[in-house]
Amino acid sequence: MSMSSVGRLAYRQVGLPASPCYFRPMPKASKASTKKNPHAVALGKLGGGPIGGRARMAMLTPAERHEFAVSGVRARLASTSAQERHALAVKAARTRWAKAKTKKTRP
Repeated sequence: MSMSSVGRLAYRQVGLPASPCYFRPMPKASKASTKKNPHAVALGKLGGGPIGGRARMAMLTPAERHEFAVSGVRARLASTSAQERHALAVKAARTRWAKAKTKKTRP
């Protein structure tokens, strides 16, 4: 019994269709497709690979960081409903009012 017939039998027992498309052999990679791009190799040798988020943010100006923060907020709010946005706004306003009260009452 060949491996493909064993696989087909297993698929039939599970209840999945035993179509031949599941059992086609993978094409072998040719040497031309595995060859690296020389320009990418040269850039990799120069260094400066991927850096973390903190290092990337440290290089930005405060205005650029603000733009990123605003775009992130807009993206998050776009996925919320109007009722959820209203609830968030009320919560933020109450927090601001509470902070303002504590600043006035402190000696």
